[in-house]
Amino acid sequence: MQELADMGGGPSAIGPKVRPDLLEHVVPNRECGDCVACCDILEIRSPDLQKPAHVLCPHCVSGGCGIYENRPNVCRDWFCLWRRIEALPDEMRPDKCGVVLSIGQHNPPRTVFEHAYIVARAIDDPSVFRTRIVKDALEMFAEEGSLPVWVGFEGAKRLYFPANAFADAIMRPDTTPWDSLVIPALAWRKRYGLD
Repeated sequence: MQELADMGGGPSAIGPKVRPDLLEHVVPNRECGDCVACCDILEIRSPDLQKPAHVLCPHCVSGGCGIYENRPNVCRDWFCLWRRIEALPDEMRPDKCGVVLSIGQHNPPRTVFEHAYIVARAIDDPSVFRTRIVKDALEMFAEEGSLPVWVGFEGAKRLYFPANAFADAIMRPDTTPWDSLVIPALAWRKRYGLD
């Protein structure tokens, strides 16, 4: 699984399937504060910094980054979705809710839902996916519907949106038993850039 942190963070790294506002906008006056969840949970593979997932960055010190003014571009350019989407409440800051929301990509994609997607990664405990605040955030992304939504913990992930029947209609529109979902599935495929 790749993060934008692995790919330099720009829209061209992901392709046309991601709305530009998810990659280019940062909510004014919303700061990371003491949150260093991304410094721990993300795998980073860039020329400036190599770090495995679930290992705290060696530059992380009490209260933040010890080299903040000179941090690598991969860190300078990456923001979780809480920093990018104003509709996410303050309680969705990763260190408060226990989940890091970001845009991801698996290259090459193993399924049609891995070209570009939203991923919610539990920091310490997957039970956070049952909390109201996290469920509401996941539902917000599912209702908007432009990208698949995955939930993950410790490197494993499962598809949250689209749900099983709709996912089947998207993957197999000609043979799916879910006939009533074929027209919306074909429309979704087109919006996602599959057709």
